[in-house]
Amino acid sequence: MKLNTTWLRNILGVLMILAGIQHFRDPAMYGPIIPDALPKDLITYISGAVEILFGAGLFFRRVLLMASMGVLILMIGFLPLHLWDVFRDEPAMGSQGKRI
Repeated sequence: MKLNTTWLRNILGVLMILAGIQHFRDPAMYGPIIPDALPKDLITYISGAVEILFGAGLFFRRVLLMASMGVLILMIGFLPLHLWDVFRDEPAMGSQGKRI
């Protein structure tokens, strides 16, 4: 039995494109999670463009493998930033509530 995952790929493609567009619509939203030592605007716009590119690539069989690997690498690359943010005294994303 072959599992058809086309709908999952399409959903991920749409979500990646929407997330990429959001980088251009509200770049200030992403600034707080990027360490101060890095160029915030440049990273925000480049990562948004890359998300759009990889998301669109998920719709085309010719570049599907490259786009899929790109999404995987991008998510692994973003993981340290999110972990860094989670353990800060005042995280930029997620709950702003009291820490235990």
